[in-house]
Parts: sequence; structure tokens; C-alpha cells
Amino acid sequence: MDDSNNYFTRNREEMLAFLPQGFNNVLEIGCGEGEFGRLVKEEHITNYTAIEADLDSARVAEKHLDRVLIGDAFEQLQLLDDKSYDLLICNDILEHIILPDVLLKKIRSKMKPNAILVCSLPNFRVLGNMIHILVKKDFEYSEWGIRDTTHLRFFTKKSINRFFTDNEFKMEEIKGINPINTVKAEIPLRFLHLLGHGDMRYNQYAIVAKF
Repeated sequence: MDDSNNYFTRNREEMLAFLPQGFNNVLEIGCGEGEFGRLVKEEHITNYTAIEADLDSARVAEKHLDRVLIGDAFEQLQLLDDKSYDLLICNDILEHIILPDVLLKKIRSKMKPNAILVCSLPNFRVLGNMIHILVKKDFEYSEWGIRDTTHLRFFTKKSINRFFTDNEFKMEEIKGINPINTVKAEIPLRFLHLLGHGDMRYNQYAIVAKF
């Protein structure tokens, strides 16, 4: 995960590969400055609605997207029509929510039948974080990354699968993204992969799920 990019300005280009075919109405929760939505609209003809709590970021997003609701996601979702969207996007949002399962329930009510949810979540088991916990015997929060001070929930690949299935979503795909590519880490990562811990290479997971 690149710490040189602000949460609100990152375009999340790597998530474009997980979008389905043939969608028309999009709802993104936590759009930041709308950079991901801008990329989506460059490639797809779509009506793009988003919710963003940060006022300054939302004002920028309004330049790129069709409609931006400003404020708390739980409150703003109530203003949207039920069963209206065929694509829901939540990139690095659910880990910041106290009750992400409640948010998923509200999101489900806005989805058309067979709508797709695309999202990303940080991987708690990434190698650097495991070294911090197991070797350094610590859990120190930081300004960004896995132990971001704003993270209220933490996920692994196994718990991601359980989280979505427990909330009545059918997992279509889960794939590690933004892998560690340093020379120093390559040998231990290969060894860990042989031991069944290949998930420790990835900073995040991309998820595609259907309700």
C-alpha cells in the first residue's frame, strides 16, 4: 500500500479489473475526490452516484460524478431509492465503520436483483504487519496502512469470506491485490507460500459479491 497517496485522492485503478459487465446505475460509498468514479465513467456509460463524508473531497468529486451526497453513509443511504443500483462500490470503507454489517444491510436494500458489490479491504495478515505483531510484539497504530488510526475493524481472507456470507452475500471472487514486491521480502514470502501462507504477500483483497 502506497503511503504517498492520500485516501481521498487515490484513484484505485487496480479495482477496475473487478467491475462486472453491463452496469448502468452505480453507487459508491466513500468516493473521496471521485477519482475512481472518474475512471469508471471514462470507460463506461453510467449514472454514477456517490456518498462522501469529507466535505472538501465531496466538492471535488462533484466535478467528476453525476450526484454526490455529503455526510454520514447511514444517513445519506436513506435518501436513495431502494432496489435502484446494479453496482455498489466500497473501496477501503468497511474497515472504518463501527458496524459494517449494518451498513451492508442498508446497502443490500439499494441493490437491484443480481446486483454486484465490488470492494476492497486491507489484509491484516500481510507480512509487515505480522512481523510487527509477532516479532516486535507490538500493536502500534499509524497514520496509514493496516493499523491506521481510523480503522475500527480488521480482516483476513478467511474472515472476509465469513463476513460476506454471514451477511447474505454470495462470494463471486476474492483476490489479493497490491502485493509486496521488494527483493528483501521475496525469499520469506516464497517460503511462507510453501507453508500455506501465501496470503501474507498482499496488502489488500479485492472482493466481488452478489446479493
